[in-house]
Amino acid sequence: MSLSLSEGALETIMRGGTVENPTMQILGSRKMGGDATSERYRLLLSDGRHLNSFAMLATQLNEKVISGELSDYTVVQINRHITSMINNSGKGEK
Repeated sequence: MSLSLSEGALETIMRGGTVENPTMQILGSRKMGGDATSERYRLLLSDGRHLNSFAMLATQLNEKVISGELSDYTVVQINRHITSMINNSGKGEK
């Protein structure tokens, strides 16, 4: 089975656009937070054209990282995502 990444999807999403179930590759992950109750994983994602290192995995999916099901170079389909606005030096940025 051949999978192709959704090239340009990250740029579209970060600009506020919609991409239906994009396919991306996990290039790395880092555990964030201290104790097990606040543990989160930050992902480095690629859509084949762009990278994003600000993707946070939903805590309900932590076990997939711990078990190795989601590991470096895994290709995934994103079924649901939320883009949050952050305030950096008075500017609204994504």
